[in-house]
Amino acid sequence: MSAARLLLAVSGLILWSSGLVALYAVVSLGCESGIHRQAFLGTNALTALLLAVLLVHLAALAALQWSALFRWRRERAETSSRAFLALVTCLVTAVGLAGVLVVGLPVVMVPPCS
Repeated sequence: MSAARLLLAVSGLILWSSGLVALYAVVSLGCESGIHRQAFLGTNALTALLLAVLLVHLAALAALQWSALFRWRRERAETSSRAFLALVTCLVTAVGLAGVLVVGLPVVMVPPCS
């Protein structure tokens, strides 16, 4: 088992944590700078920026999930540690994807800086 495969197994949670930190940093800096008062495409600029950060993380996690699912389907016939690690990667990435969705819900439901 290589270090790269182990890193890939937890990369879904790494992306989830980076999404969480990025969203909270953007909302903190945006509220402090007053960017939420500017209109942008029918909403305020801070909400649009938060949606962009959220969509980038969702896209990265979706690509990682697709890759992990493809790898697991290819290796599931084997009874090896590679097949098990592919399954773990798939499941952990799904948890990270769900986490980003839950963390991102307030972006579309609650106005920032309120």
